Amino acid sequence: MFPKWFDKWNADNPTNIFGPAIAVGVVGSAIFFAALVVTWGNPYQTESMQTGPRGTGMSVPEYNVSRSAPDPTIEAYYTEEPYIPEGGEELAKDIYENVQVLGELTDDNFNRLMLAMT
Repeated sequence: MFPKWFDKWNADNPTNIFGPAIAVGVVGSAIFFAALVVTWGNPYQTESMQTGPRGTGMSVPEYNVSRSAPDPTIEAYYTEEPYIPEGGEELAKDIYENVQVLGELTDDNFNRLMLAMT
């Protein structure tokens, strides 16, 4: 099947092809596994859950399994119960000049929310 000169050269120069074949197999397997991870996604992927006010960078990266439960310390942010308006109380938009969003709250509820945000 091969030319005579190749058979003669092959007989004169025997080589061990198992070492390079093993190396090629290991490298090829590593590339294949890397391609699978990239294609199917990382099984140990992490995402973060916000644990504080927005914009403060207070997020904790967690594994997908542990993100299903909410933050147990969230109750510490709520220090007071909302005040029940009795009627006839001044609204926050009437007292403060630049209130645009929470203007319909009473002064006590507005101050409670502002304290909770700080």
